[in-house]
Amino acid sequence: MDDNIITTSRFERISASLNNSSYRDKIIFFNMGYMPDSKKSETTFKLPDFLINKNSIRLILEIIGDTDLKNKNIIDIGCGRGGTIRVVNKYFYPKELAGIDLSKSSIDYCKASNLDSNATFYLNAAEKMTFHSQTFDVALIIEMMDPEPSSFSIYNETHRVLKEDGLLLQSGVFKKKNLKETLEMINTLFTIVLNIDITSNVLLSAASNFNSRANLLSRISSDKKMIDDFLIAPRTDYFKLLEKGETEYRILKMQKK
Repeated sequence: MDDNIITTSRFERISASLNNSSYRDKIIFFNMGYMPDSKKSETTFKLPDFLINKNSIRLILEIIGDTDLKNKNIIDIGCGRGGTIRVVNKYFYPKELAGIDLSKSSIDYCKASNLDSNATFYLNAAEKMTFHSQTFDVALIIEMMDPEPSSFSIYNETHRVLKEDGLLLQSGVFKKKNLKETLEMINTLFTIVLNIDITSNVLLSAASNFNSRANLLSRISSDKKMIDDFLIAPRTDYFKLLEKGETEYRILKMQKK
């Protein structure tokens, strides 16, 4: 079975369980997060020492960096439970936002929670969006796992819905052996203006956050393996591949050609 289908299925099960729990409004981020080290930071924001979901918020700020989102129309592809959209609205003052996801329970949650008046949410596949061409100024894809040439349809569709010179801001785990081919494929549609490896920052965050996240999720699910795999626990193969350097967690900033 395709890894993306497995991930979507796990996310749907967890999100549906959250919707029926007292934690529904507390767990809205599932990204691996970012913890600073000696690398140059891409964001100018200084977050308080004590902030709920700080690492997840910091990752989004790093991905956006110095990109000007004020009064822009933005789409969050794979929006999950709306955490990224909340961060974008709080720090960057966009005009309008759209979030799409394949998880019905997540989209239901986003609609019911009235996240922001300028945000709308759709149950929609990234490979075939229902928006008109050249609708958005900026697209966000947070944690697309294993982007490869087989992901061309997602990049092609994102290219279609972006305006001329629109930006795609992406983070994700790339297989090192396929990285050159993947970047060449992306380069047929987008000019890559930023490409940085933040694997060490993401591993620091994932290890630091795991126990607290796993403890919360264990209250809504008894499937320990599913929680480990979903959160990319330090003992999982996915985490170990990042540690060994066989995969890399990268931020890409791209401009539509």
